[in-house]
Amino acid sequence: SINCATVISGANTYADLQCSNGYHGNLCGLCRFGYGASKPLVCRQCWSQSAIIMVYIISALVMLAFMKLICHFNLLEGGQTTDQPADRPHVTDLLKQLVLYVQYLLVIGSMNIPWPAVLYVPLRAVATIWAPASPETLTVECLFRDSSSVPAAIGRTLFYLCMPLVLLLLLLLLEVTVAACKAIRSSRRSTAASASLVDRLIGSAMVVTFVFIPSVVRTVFGLFACVPLDEPSNEPYCAAAVGQFWAYDMGQRCFEGYHKAWAYGLGLPLLLVLCIAFPIAIVVFTVYNHHRLSSRKFQQHYGFLFRQYRPSCCFWDAAVLLQTALLVAAGVFGSLLGPYYQSLVVTVVLAVVLWLLLVVRPHAHQQTNAVASQCIACLLLTSLIARSMLPSNIHVAFDTHRFESYVAGAGVIVLLVHVAFLASVAWSVYKITSWSQVWAALQAAPQRFTRLLHKCCKGQTADAQQQTLPAGADHALEGACHDAVPSAVRFIDATKPRPPAQSNDIHTAKDEPGQSSVQ
Repeated sequence: SINCATVISGANTYADLQCSNGYHGNLCGLCRFGYGASKPLVCRQCWSQSAIIMVYIISALVMLAFMKLICHFNLLEGGQTTDQPADRPHVTDLLKQLVLYVQYLLVIGSMNIPWPAVLYVPLRAVATIWAPASPETLTVECLFRDSSSVPAAIGRTLFYLCMPLVLLLLLLLLEVTVAACKAIRSSRRSTAASASLVDRLIGSAMVVTFVFIPSVVRTVFGLFACVPLDEPSNEPYCAAAVGQFWAYDMGQRCFEGYHKAWAYGLGLPLLLVLCIAFPIAIVVFTVYNHHRLSSRKFQQHYGFLFRQYRPSCCFWDAAVLLQTALLVAAGVFGSLLGPYYQSLVVTVVLAVVLWLLLVVRPHAHQQTNAVASQCIACLLLTSLIARSMLPSNIHVAFDTHRFESYVAGAGVIVLLVHVAFLASVAWSVYKITSWSQVWAALQAAPQRFTRLLHKCCKGQTADAQQQTLPAGADHALEGACHDAVPSAVRFIDATKPRPPAQSNDIHTAKDEPGQSSVQ
């Protein structure tokens, strides 16, 4: 009889020799030490751990600032008492379309298309900036190579599932800090401050959920991405890899061992929540509260869900969630079918989404409908041209030079279309933003910061006077608080005329001639 174990061992050794540098295992789908999987069956050389962490920190700060901007406009627009004109959308509406554009662009960019350099570099740059919400950008597995308790693929999964929670906690901490600072320098009652804080917390949670939904869905779908290999065979044949193997760990059979526990224990519940329970909850919540959609308080709390849509389409965010799930599924499972079928499925989904936008026109403002349609049309054009970039035997055999020239020219055209779309969105945001109020707020920031420091100093001095301190300690504390006022703030206001000194001004012990005191 044939010793299949010996035969398979020799066959695997021979197969590993045929793999490219950094690859080994079934279908050359495993990454060697020093390499990490950025997506299924694709390995890249590992950066240093400090470099990976630094990139993620910078990307997280950029995304945090962007989400804080969305939260700011969302809170500001939720408190408006007048109705928005029909031809003037909210800034939040356009920013949401921009987020969808980036999310769908990353799905298209993750397809196994030989992108020309003119497109590959911008796509990589956008993916790097969006790295905390883009699981196929960096080789995060390289951070878990030294861990023996958790497999690298599972560590990668947990990393991207926890990333939204980390960003949410940071954003909530930022919102609580802003609300606390406003409460300190405000003379309003604490109930009003707490109500504003609740609005900020709810809005922040919805913004983070909206931004990270594709990342979480992609990670959950990845738990069920399996590649079928060999069928069982009888002598004199030996099957080297029988069954289906997990695309993110080609050495692990699907739904066996640790994969079974994580797929059924974590992946299945999240899949049911994200793709079924969450859309149903949005529909039920918005339809049930249909009579409260125009309420100012209700809009302050939940306006991010429905404010940009017509009342009859207040549930449209559920449709957006489903179309996002379909695109992500095409990106995850389509990669196992090959780039041709993957791009075909993505193109069909985008075409259906564009058709629905043109027919239903769910947005409340005409300009938002136009921006949403232009966004999907731009992405649809990119997907169509990407399919034509796939090399075929005819192109390679008969006219390679012309095909390469076509790919480069098509890449330039696609890039110009995207630049034109982004410029139009930026111009729309510029036109509807009240820049006079923004400039006034920036000019008032130094005075507000100064008054806040003075109030804090007064409170610390009062607390110090209530305690038993050595003689002169209270005066030293007040002087230290005065010195804590940044000199940059005093320099900014140095050219402005000062009002007469008030009784509650803070003065130094001996003001120099020509030096004005800080109020």
